[in-house]
Amino acid sequence: MKSIILANEFLAETRPRRLTALENLCGISLLERHVRNLKKSGVSAISIVIPAESDIAPMLMDKLKKLSALVEVVRQDAAARALRGEKELLIIAADYYIERQFIDYLVQASKPCLLLDREAHKVSQISANSPHGSVGCARIDGSTLCSLFAEGVYSWAGIVDALAEDDAIRHCDVGTLPTYNHAVRRHRQSKWISIGNGTALTKARSWIIEGAQKGSLDLPAKVLHAPIENFIVSRLCEGSITPNQLTLVTNIAAWLVTWGILSGFLWTSLIGAALVGIMDGLDGKLARVKVMTSKVGELEHLFDMIFEYSWWLCLGWVLGGASLSSAAFMAGIGLVIVSFADTLIGVIFWVVHGCWHNRTIDNYTPFEHTVRKFGGRRNIYIWLMLITGPLIGLEAALWVCVWWGVVTIFIRGGRALWLGGTRRTPMEFAF
Repeated sequence: MKSIILANEFLAETRPRRLTALENLCGISLLERHVRNLKKSGVSAISIVIPAESDIAPMLMDKLKKLSALVEVVRQDAAARALRGEKELLIIAADYYIERQFIDYLVQASKPCLLLDREAHKVSQISANSPHGSVGCARIDGSTLCSLFAEGVYSWAGIVDALAEDDAIRHCDVGTLPTYNHAVRRHRQSKWISIGNGTALTKARSWIIEGAQKGSLDLPAKVLHAPIENFIVSRLCEGSITPNQLTLVTNIAAWLVTWGILSGFLWTSLIGAALVGIMDGLDGKLARVKVMTSKVGELEHLFDMIFEYSWWLCLGWVLGGASLSSAAFMAGIGLVIVSFADTLIGVIFWVVHGCWHNRTIDNYTPFEHTVRKFGGRRNIYIWLMLITGPLIGLEAALWVCVWWGVVTIFIRGGRALWLGGTRRTPMEFAF
């Protein structure tokens, strides 16, 4: 399928006039954001339709072509000829901020479809002179769009007016689309907004930052980390730093914590480990904000496991006086075992049962979600040691973490067996 990005609207507040599609939104232009989302939805052939008097900077075009080699710029007056022969097209109004879920739906649709938001507008109110109910994208027959272009209809409002009167176009209310988003592991209504001024850009920016927050979090990550991460990412996204660079910095910091533990700076290292917990959430969140998620980024979890296990082993080694047979070192090994077992339970549940419903065990029911908040995980273990360590000693605190992990895997393991055995479907609930 080919996509058309209609980039012919100008931002009202700019002098000289500037295409809205070129406005910066969390570090990348609206146009680049659309291209990135289309590529992730499996659409590589993209035509960008612009007014005859406008142009796109060569640097931006080079950047877009690196994302998808099949990107081309088409002038409005040549659009009808350039698109002749196309059967179906996915069209996006570039002056809209829309989320990828809308594009995914249109790609998977079986016939031409216009997405509308009936909560915000009524279909009967659609006209060229009023805010129409379209969310800014549609799947359309190629000959229909070519006919509209040939008639000089280039505005998104005009195209939507024509589609609204076409009985062959199915109207879909975005309020009826599934709200569960697997990428962030929570229910979230997909957002859209027509970008006509700076106020709309600010609103879209806050939506993007909020939407990058995952739903299944332990208590420290939810209460302490999330607000700090959002603040940092809102600044970082405007710069040139990439998620992979953040991953590298985080891993360096994590191994410095390991070195600190081996050097005997236990309390300083535990505080550093708590800070690494915050840093660890930045790369993924920045990747979602700037639409830069990748398969390579998913390997981060493997790196996380390696440095986490090094913390527990080194902590047990130092507390046990460098003795392999000490109780403290056994506690370190025990914490590695229960941490790995907890991960294994989640993986097995996903492969055997969860993938069929696109749900991990952590957000399958409210009970599992509660266990995720308080159950044994790296952040919980770090804060347990920081809180209980001064009272009972670090070795005893390490054992507290081990038993906390044992209880967690018994609960999660038992629930995983029960949910899989009864073939229970996931529950819809607010996170």
